[in-house]
Amino acid sequence: MKHCPHCGSEHPENVTKCPVSQNPADGDQTIIFSKTAIRQSKYNIPPLPFEKRKADWVTILVANDEAEATKLLGRLKVAGIEARLDSAPIGGWAGAPRMNCIQVRPKDYDAAKGLLEAD
Repeated sequence: MKHCPHCGSEHPENVTKCPVSQNPADGDQTIIFSKTAIRQSKYNIPPLPFEKRKADWVTILVANDEAEATKLLGRLKVAGIEARLDSAPIGGWAGAPRMNCIQVRPKDYDAAKGLLEAD
């Protein structure tokens, strides 16, 4: 199996184009994850507070940029987790940086947390 370097989704070796990100699945760009490697998670996602479990959507994390957010959304969707990107400008001027909030349904929060923290 190989992983798309753009969205992180897993595909069989014979795939030439990622069905999630639509990018070429070149052998040179394959990301190989070691099953024996022990490493600390890139994301430290807190447990979902009880009072937020009744909301329609909850923010699970804020991505550094839109490319990272797109990659993480792809991983969640491939895993069958309903997710969306809530991208709001930080500041009121044109060209202001944006907050890339990845949101999931409260029922999927724990599964999404486990998937993203496995990175």
